[in-house]
Amino acid sequence: MIPRIIAAMQAPTLLQRLSQAKQWRIETLDAGDSALQEASLCKLPQWDGDLTGVVAAWACSPAHVEWFQNYCRGVPIWWLGHNVKPELYPTVARRLPLLCFTQHSLGVLAPLHLGEHRAHVVPRYDPEPVWRWQAGMSWAMRSRPKHRFADEVSRLEWVVAQAQALRPHTHLRFGEGQPGGFVDEAGKRAVSASCSAYVSSLPPWTGIQQGEHEAMALGCPVITAPNQDYATGGLVSPCVAESEVDQVAALARCLDHPGVAAEASAAGLAYVARWHGAARSEESVCSYLEAAARARG
Repeated sequence: MIPRIIAAMQAPTLLQRLSQAKQWRIETLDAGDSALQEASLCKLPQWDGDLTGVVAAWACSPAHVEWFQNYCRGVPIWWLGHNVKPELYPTVARRLPLLCFTQHSLGVLAPLHLGEHRAHVVPRYDPEPVWRWQAGMSWAMRSRPKHRFADEVSRLEWVVAQAQALRPHTHLRFGEGQPGGFVDEAGKRAVSASCSAYVSSLPPWTGIQQGEHEAMALGCPVITAPNQDYATGGLVSPCVAESEVDQVAALARCLDHPGVAAEASAAGLAYVARWHGAARSEESVCSYLEAAARARG
């Protein structure tokens, strides 16, 4: 029997991507998350209440943990570590096995976690270079701004505003609660194919997340700060810049110089192919299932 995973639908598009692996079957639990606009993209089956073959339950809020404890007795609950923000790890999370999707190594996450079991699953991204340099446009994906830290939002706004002062251009911001609204996979391909760069608001101490990976896989240059993922992954790109001032300059160069943007595009595609290809993703899934078996005892 294929191992089954019950996942709280907090990151629907990520779950959809993880379901590509054939070694498991991911089923979703709607714990009030179906109101998310991106939930419409999730085509995974909903959990039917049967626990046969269920090896793990994935939670990312205390409410999810409580629900699983009540209705999935005997099933190990894993805390989803989407990033390394300590504020997202309440006491309950420290008592659970940790599952991370963003880091090559658990590094910063490890001190936050007091349990015995930790695992890392690599989402699969197949390079699909649709990007072609176009002057005068950048874009970003920032869903649910009310749930993000103010420094993320202000960093993105400042970098874009300063770059626009240097090189006037159109900046498109997509996502739930953003001016451009929700955009599906076809929309992401379309905007990546007709812009100069993607602008990330992630700070240096976090790992790269889905928006950055998707842009890289489409060949779009990503303006971002260096972080642990890049350090362990060996990404060398003219668009990885230490400070916000340097990020402004990197965006301006992408807007002005197609050669610089093309170099960043190639670096991102190579990074995704090396670290997020099918073989590495499937290997990480197998390793996780072994860890889940150990956690279950």
